[in-house]
Amino acid sequence: VVVAPQSPEDQGLAAALRTDRSADVREMCAWALGEIEVRGASATLLAAARGDADPDVREAAVWALGQLEDPSAADGLGQVLATDHDAGVRGTAAWALGQLELTSAPRGLVAALTDGDADVRLRAAWALSEIADAAALPALRAALGKEQDAKVRRAQVRALIKAGERTEELTRLLESPD
Repeated sequence: VVVAPQSPEDQGLAAALRTDRSADVREMCAWALGEIEVRGASATLLAAARGDADPDVREAAVWALGQLEDPSAADGLGQVLATDHDAGVRGTAAWALGQLELTSAPRGLVAALTDGDADVRLRAAWALSEIADAAALPALRAALGKEQDAKVRRAQVRALIKAGERTEELTRLLESPD
C-alpha cells in the first residue's frame, strides 16, 4: 500500500521533488521530506533516487529514505546501491539500508562489499552489521580476505561478529596473510 504525503505542504514538497527544474530545489525537497519524516514520501523519494539526473538529488533522496526508516524501501535502495554510477549515492544508499531495521540483507548490499570505492564498502559493512544477516557471512568472509583498507576491515569484522561468525573462524580470517 503506497501512502501519499497528506498535508498540502508535504504534497508540495513531493511535487517539487518530482517536477522542479532546479536540482538545488529538488535536493532540498528530498532533504526536507526526510528531515520532517513525511511518512508517505517513500515512493516519491525512491523515484528520485532511481531516476533524477543530478547525483546530489539522488543522494538526498536515499538519505531521506534512511531517515524515514521504511522497510518497504529496502529493495529499491538495494537496486540504487547496485546500479548508481555515483559513489556518494551508493554509499548513502548502503547507510540508509542499515537504518531500516531489516532482518535480511538486500542483494545490492552484499554485492557492495566489493565496490571499487572504499567508503561504499565501509558503509555496506556497517549496514550489514546493523542487519546481522547470517546469510551474508560467506560474502563478508570473502571480502575480509581481500580488503586492504583498515577501516573497512574493522567494519567487516564487526559485521561478521554481529552476523554470528564463530570465534575460531574469525581468528583464522584475521591471521590469514591475505
